[in-house]
Amino acid sequence: MVKISIVIPAHNVETFIKSTLNSIKKQSYDNFEVIIVNDNSTDNTEKVVRDFCNQDNRFKLINFPENKGVSEARNAGIKHSTGDFVFFIDGDDCIMNTCLSNVVAKIEEGIDAVLINYQLADSDGNSIDLKKLRFFEEQFPTQNVSGKEAVKLLFSHKISHWSFETIVRRTVLERNNIFFPSGRAYGEDFATIYKELFYSRKVAFLDEKLYVYVQRGSSAMHNHRLQDSENYYSGILELNEFVKKNIPSLEREKSFYILPRLINAYSIQCKFPNKQNINFMSKLRNEILKNTKILKNTEFHLSRRDRLKISLIKYRLLKYIYLLNFYRHKGKESK
Repeated sequence: MVKISIVIPAHNVETFIKSTLNSIKKQSYDNFEVIIVNDNSTDNTEKVVRDFCNQDNRFKLINFPENKGVSEARNAGIKHSTGDFVFFIDGDDCIMNTCLSNVVAKIEEGIDAVLINYQLADSDGNSIDLKKLRFFEEQFPTQNVSGKEAVKLLFSHKISHWSFETIVRRTVLERNNIFFPSGRAYGEDFATIYKELFYSRKVAFLDEKLYVYVQRGSSAMHNHRLQDSENYYSGILELNEFVKKNIPSLEREKSFYILPRLINAYSIQCKFPNKQNINFMSKLRNEILKNTKILKNTEFHLSRRDRLKISLIKYRLLKYIYLLNFYRHKGKESK
């Protein structure tokens, strides 16, 4: 009987974590363990989780004495996992009642990863249209694919890189030393998922939307720091080396995958007009133009938004757009 290890990083999620844990406890499939890593929360997250653990011994709490970030929290969960597969869930998200049973039903000989589809919701549980937040609809294949083929789907924007989307065999992580990059609170999923897929023998897909991805304005995804730009670029450099060494045949697909991330890294720099690293922005600009050239006259087509940003970056205008917005917001705050 397949055992699932669920790893939940938790930092100041006292308002949400109980709903997350309840959605797991209500699963129709019950052979699982839940490892909640409290990342030195300053609210009542620890108490809420400890009370839950006292009622159900499948739920286990790990406390960090200092804040280490989401990557280290997930890594600690991996190291304490005893299940056959590892499933990463965020501390403010939920899963549908049949999620685990459907995942297990997909696992057969040679399957090392199962990808599940998701839906967006706000903190009140109201559904959000993917297009409203510029998410794309997953285009899952109807059959199992090899790990390399799954990476190609990822690079081609057919599937996403969210950590919660891939339930992966624990031995794949252990044998290939796959962990989330320490110290990164942004882009850590992007820097990890392609390795999970590549080292999987076969990958299965569940098109049913079994995961509820909650969007909160205070999350790391919606509140950038200047360091996030450099973290993202570090992940891109690592991916470049990985592709060059292991799958050079996917060079064009890789360019299509990293180009929006390079644009994002450049855009984050633009949001901080008084702290920009000009040399770093120049490096990003060169990478953006180089990868744009690689994709010219290919079947890979960027969104209209990204094409516009590339034009603004090419002529060094994007930072002035952000500068205008910066002072516009400053003006509103002073009123």
